[in-house]
Amino acid sequence: MKDFVHYHEVVSFIGNNNVDQTTDLLLSQFEELSMVPEECISDNMRLREDLIIEEDRNNHDYVLSLKDLVDLSGNKFKSKRRKVKSFLENHPAHEVKVLDLKSDDVWKSIEDLTFLWNKLKRGKASDIKNELNALKRQISLSNVCEIIFVGIYIDDKLIAFTTNEKKHGGFAIGSFGKADYRYDGIFPYSEHVTAKHLHSLGCEFLNYEQDLGLDGLRKYKLSWKPVKFLKKYKIKKKDK
Repeated sequence: MKDFVHYHEVVSFIGNNNVDQTTDLLLSQFEELSMVPEECISDNMRLREDLIIEEDRNNHDYVLSLKDLVDLSGNKFKSKRRKVKSFLENHPAHEVKVLDLKSDDVWKSIEDLTFLWNKLKRGKASDIKNELNALKRQISLSNVCEIIFVGIYIDDKLIAFTTNEKKHGGFAIGSFGKADYRYDGIFPYSEHVTAKHLHSLGCEFLNYEQDLGLDGLRKYKLSWKPVKFLKKYKIKKKDK
Protein backbone atom coordinates (compact mmCIF):
# COMPACT_ATOMS: atom_id res chain seq x y z
CA MET A 1 0.00 0.00 0.00
CA LYS A 2 0.99 3.67 -0.16
CA ASP A 3 1.08 6.19 2.68
CA PHE A 4 -1.53 8.94 2.50
CA VAL A 5 0.78 11.96 2.38
CA HIS A 6 3.80 11.24 0.18
CA TYR A 7 2.42 8.13 -1.57
CA HIS A 8 5.51 6.14 -0.58
CA GLU A 9 5.16 2.38 -0.43
CA VAL A 10 4.53 1.02 3.07
CA VAL A 11 4.27 -2.59 4.23
CA SER A 12 1.75 -3.81 6.79
CA PHE A 13 -0.41 -6.83 7.59
CA ILE A 14 -3.71 -7.65 9.28
CA GLY A 15 -4.97 -10.72 11.11
CA ASN A 16 -3.82 -12.52 14.25
CA ASN A 17 -2.80 -15.95 12.96
CA ASN A 18 0.91 -16.77 12.68
CA VAL A 19 1.81 -13.14 13.34
CA ASP A 20 5.38 -13.89 14.47
CA GLN A 21 6.10 -15.87 11.32
CA THR A 22 4.42 -13.21 9.16
CA THR A 23 6.47 -10.48 10.82
CA ASP A 24 9.74 -12.37 10.35
CA LEU A 25 8.96 -13.10 6.71
CA LEU A 26 8.13 -9.48 5.91
CA LEU A 27 11.12 -8.11 7.81
CA SER A 28 13.41 -10.42 5.88
CA GLN A 29 12.38 -8.47 2.79
CA PHE A 30 11.57 -4.99 4.09
CA GLU A 31 13.26 -2.70 6.60
CA GLU A 32 10.13 -1.65 8.48
CA LEU A 33 6.45 -2.46 8.85
CA SER A 34 3.99 0.31 9.61
CA MET A 35 0.24 0.83 10.16
CA VAL A 36 0.09 -2.55 11.90
CA PRO A 37 -3.12 -2.74 14.01
CA GLU A 38 -2.69 -3.23 17.74
CA GLU A 39 -4.60 -6.53 17.70
CA CYS A 40 -1.94 -7.95 15.38
CA ILE A 41 0.81 -7.44 17.98
CA SER A 42 1.08 -10.70 19.92
CA ASP A 43 2.26 -10.93 23.53
CA ASN A 44 5.22 -12.96 22.31
CA MET A 45 6.20 -10.23 19.85
CA ARG A 46 6.25 -7.67 22.65
CA LEU A 47 8.69 -9.87 24.57
CA ARG A 48 11.08 -10.40 21.70
CA GLU A 49 14.39 -8.64 22.16
CA ASP A 50 15.19 -8.61 18.44
CA LEU A 51 12.23 -6.35 17.55
CA ILE A 52 11.58 -2.65 18.01
CA ILE A 53 7.83 -2.03 18.28
CA GLU A 54 6.69 1.59 18.46
CA GLU A 55 3.31 3.30 18.29
CA ASP A 56 2.61 4.71 14.82
CA ARG A 57 0.82 7.76 16.26
CA ASN A 58 0.31 9.47 12.92
CA ASN A 59 -1.81 6.53 11.76
CA HIS A 60 -3.96 5.91 14.86
CA ASP A 61 -7.65 5.96 13.89
CA TYR A 62 -9.81 8.39 15.88
CA VAL A 63 -13.09 6.90 17.13
CA LEU A 64 -15.88 9.39 17.82
CA SER A 65 -19.21 8.85 19.56
CA LEU A 66 -21.97 9.73 17.12
CA LYS A 67 -24.29 10.53 20.01
CA ASP A 68 -21.76 13.12 21.17
CA LEU A 69 -21.78 14.68 17.71
CA VAL A 70 -25.59 14.67 17.65
CA ASP A 71 -26.06 16.14 21.13
CA LEU A 72 -23.03 18.48 21.26
CA SER A 73 -23.69 18.76 24.99
CA GLY A 74 -21.36 19.87 27.75
CA ASN A 75 -18.57 22.38 27.94
CA LYS A 76 -16.27 20.33 25.69
CA PHE A 77 -18.52 21.02 22.70
CA LYS A 78 -19.29 24.65 23.53
CA SER A 79 -17.40 26.06 20.54
CA LYS A 80 -19.03 23.53 18.18
CA ARG A 81 -22.50 24.47 19.43
CA ARG A 82 -21.72 28.12 18.89
CA LYS A 83 -20.62 27.48 15.31
CA VAL A 84 -23.68 25.34 14.56
CA LYS A 85 -25.96 28.02 16.02
CA SER A 86 -24.25 30.70 13.93
CA PHE A 87 -24.76 28.72 10.73
CA LEU A 88 -28.43 28.05 11.51
CA GLU A 89 -29.14 31.69 12.35
CA ASN A 90 -27.45 32.96 9.19
CA HIS A 91 -28.80 30.32 6.79
CA PRO A 92 -32.23 29.14 7.98
CA ALA A 93 -33.32 28.20 4.45
CA HIS A 94 -30.55 25.67 3.81
CA GLU A 95 -31.33 22.06 2.88
CA VAL A 96 -29.69 18.82 4.04
CA LYS A 97 -29.87 15.95 1.55
CA VAL A 98 -28.57 12.41 1.16
CA LEU A 99 -26.96 12.61 -2.26
CA ASP A 100 -27.90 10.38 -5.18
CA LEU A 101 -24.55 8.99 -6.29
CA LYS A 102 -25.96 7.87 -9.64
CA SER A 103 -26.88 11.42 -10.64
CA ASP A 104 -24.58 13.21 -13.09
CA ASP A 105 -25.78 16.55 -11.69
CA VAL A 106 -24.81 15.50 -8.19
CA TRP A 107 -21.33 14.44 -9.34
CA LYS A 108 -20.89 17.78 -11.15
CA SER A 109 -21.81 19.60 -7.91
CA ILE A 110 -19.34 17.46 -5.93
CA GLU A 111 -16.63 18.13 -8.50
CA ASP A 112 -17.29 21.89 -8.56
CA LEU A 113 -17.23 22.14 -4.77
CA THR A 114 -14.02 20.10 -4.56
CA PHE A 115 -12.34 22.46 -7.03
CA LEU A 116 -13.54 25.45 -5.00
CA TRP A 117 -12.38 23.89 -1.72
CA ASN A 118 -8.94 23.31 -3.22
CA LYS A 119 -8.80 26.86 -4.58
CA LEU A 120 -9.77 28.40 -1.23
CA LYS A 121 -7.03 26.50 0.56
CA ARG A 122 -4.58 27.30 -2.25
CA GLY A 123 -3.97 23.66 -3.01
CA LYS A 124 -1.95 22.25 -5.88
CA ALA A 125 -3.42 20.99 -9.13
CA SER A 126 -2.08 17.52 -8.29
CA ASP A 127 -4.00 17.63 -4.99
CA ILE A 128 -7.33 18.09 -6.73
CA LYS A 129 -6.60 15.27 -9.15
CA ASN A 130 -5.90 12.86 -6.28
CA GLU A 131 -9.00 14.00 -4.38
CA LEU A 132 -11.33 13.56 -7.34
CA ASN A 133 -9.87 10.17 -8.23
CA ALA A 134 -10.38 9.00 -4.63
CA LEU A 135 -13.97 10.26 -4.64
CA LYS A 136 -14.66 8.48 -7.94
CA ARG A 137 -13.25 5.24 -6.50
CA GLN A 138 -15.48 5.54 -3.47
CA ILE A 139 -18.57 6.21 -5.55
CA SER A 140 -17.71 3.19 -7.72
CA LEU A 141 -17.90 1.02 -4.60
CA SER A 142 -21.44 2.16 -3.75
CA ASN A 143 -22.89 -0.93 -5.46
CA VAL A 144 -21.10 -3.27 -3.04
CA CYS A 145 -20.67 -1.06 0.05
CA GLU A 146 -23.11 1.21 1.88
CA ILE A 147 -21.55 4.53 0.89
CA ILE A 148 -23.41 7.60 2.19
CA PHE A 149 -22.88 11.15 0.92
CA VAL A 150 -24.64 13.88 2.92
CA GLY A 151 -24.83 17.31 1.31
CA ILE A 152 -25.86 20.80 2.40
CA TYR A 153 -27.43 23.16 -0.14
CA ILE A 154 -28.13 26.88 -0.16
CA ASP A 155 -30.21 28.22 -3.05
CA ASP A 156 -29.83 24.84 -4.82
CA LYS A 157 -26.03 25.09 -4.66
CA LEU A 158 -23.97 22.42 -2.89
CA ILE A 159 -21.84 24.12 -0.22
CA ALA A 160 -20.70 21.07 1.77
CA PHE A 161 -20.65 17.29 1.66
CA THR A 162 -19.34 14.39 3.72
CA THR A 163 -18.74 10.79 2.68
CA ASN A 164 -19.01 7.81 4.99
CA GLU A 165 -19.30 4.05 4.77
CA LYS A 166 -21.74 2.23 7.06
CA LYS A 167 -20.13 -0.88 8.51
CA HIS A 168 -21.21 -3.74 10.77
CA GLY A 169 -21.20 -3.53 14.55
CA GLY A 170 -22.56 0.01 14.83
CA PHE A 171 -19.58 1.62 13.09
CA ALA A 172 -19.24 4.03 10.20
CA ILE A 173 -16.00 5.13 8.57
CA GLY A 174 -15.61 8.78 7.60
CA SER A 175 -13.60 9.41 4.45
CA PHE A 176 -14.04 12.88 2.97
CA GLY A 177 -15.47 16.22 3.95
CA LYS A 178 -15.44 19.27 1.68
CA ALA A 179 -17.07 22.66 2.16
CA ASP A 180 -17.09 26.28 1.13
CA TYR A 181 -15.73 27.52 4.43
CA ARG A 182 -16.71 31.11 3.65
CA TYR A 183 -20.00 30.04 5.28
CA ASP A 184 -19.26 30.45 8.98
CA GLY A 185 -19.82 27.24 10.93
CA ILE A 186 -20.24 25.04 7.87
CA PHE A 187 -17.72 22.37 8.88
CA PRO A 188 -19.10 21.73 12.41
CA TYR A 189 -22.65 21.87 11.08
CA SER A 190 -21.84 19.42 8.30
CA GLU A 191 -20.35 16.93 10.79
CA HIS A 192 -23.34 17.44 13.10
CA VAL A 193 -26.03 16.70 10.50
CA THR A 194 -24.02 13.78 9.11
CA ALA A 195 -23.84 12.31 12.61
CA LYS A 196 -27.61 12.67 12.93
CA HIS A 197 -28.15 10.70 9.76
CA LEU A 198 -25.65 7.96 10.62
CA HIS A 199 -27.09 7.67 14.14
CA SER A 200 -30.59 7.30 12.67
CA LEU A 201 -29.25 4.32 10.66
CA GLY A 202 -28.12 2.58 13.85
CA CYS A 203 -24.47 3.63 13.88
CA GLU A 204 -22.96 4.39 17.28
CA PHE A 205 -19.36 5.20 16.44
CA LEU A 206 -17.51 6.98 13.66
CA ASN A 207 -14.01 5.93 12.67
CA TYR A 208 -12.64 9.37 11.83
CA GLU A 209 -9.44 7.84 10.44
CA GLN A 210 -5.91 9.11 11.04
CA ASP A 211 -4.36 12.59 11.18
CA LEU A 212 -1.26 11.63 9.16
CA GLY A 213 0.93 13.66 11.52
CA LEU A 214 -0.43 16.93 10.10
CA ASP A 215 -0.71 19.47 12.92
CA GLY A 216 -3.84 21.19 11.65
CA LEU A 217 -5.63 17.92 10.98
CA ARG A 218 -4.64 16.57 14.40
CA LYS A 219 -5.96 19.66 16.17
CA TYR A 220 -9.24 19.47 14.25
CA LYS A 221 -9.80 15.76 14.89
CA LEU A 222 -8.96 16.14 18.59
CA SER A 223 -11.51 18.97 18.80
CA TRP A 224 -14.23 16.34 18.27
CA LYS A 225 -13.19 14.64 21.53
CA PRO A 226 -12.50 11.04 20.44
CA VAL A 227 -13.65 8.35 22.85
CA LYS A 228 -10.79 6.05 21.87
CA PHE A 229 -8.05 5.38 19.32
CA LEU A 230 -7.52 2.32 17.17
CA LYS A 231 -3.77 2.16 17.58
CA LYS A 232 -1.29 1.28 14.85
CA TYR A 233 2.35 0.26 15.25
CA LYS A 234 5.70 0.29 13.49
CA ILE A 235 7.89 -2.81 13.68
CA LYS A 236 11.53 -3.25 12.69
CA LYS A 237 14.50 -5.41 13.59
CA LYS A 238 17.06 -4.18 16.09
CA ASP A 239 20.49 -3.52 14.67
CA LYS A 240 22.82 -6.40 15.38
